[in-house]
Amino acid sequence: MNSFQKEISEGLTESLPKSKQLDLSVSHAPVRKDVLSINEKTLAVRNALRYFPKKWHAELSKEFALELKKYGRIYMY
Repeated sequence: MNSFQKEISEGLTESLPKSKQLDLSVSHAPVRKDVLSINEKTLAVRNALRYFPKKWHAELSKEFALELKKYGRIYMY
């Protein structure tokens, strides 16, 4: 089993890793237009949070909302 497979099989860690700067030397998805309404943005953040434990929602909701504002989508960087 390679390292990535081993990490995935272990599941989520007990705490969130520290935020990292976006690596600009790597290609990323393009910035999208800000076309979502406030209600749609709220729904997008709620939908993204459902994949994570509730104990992380307060912190992740801020990160996801910022990504939505900055990139037009939530990429979970």
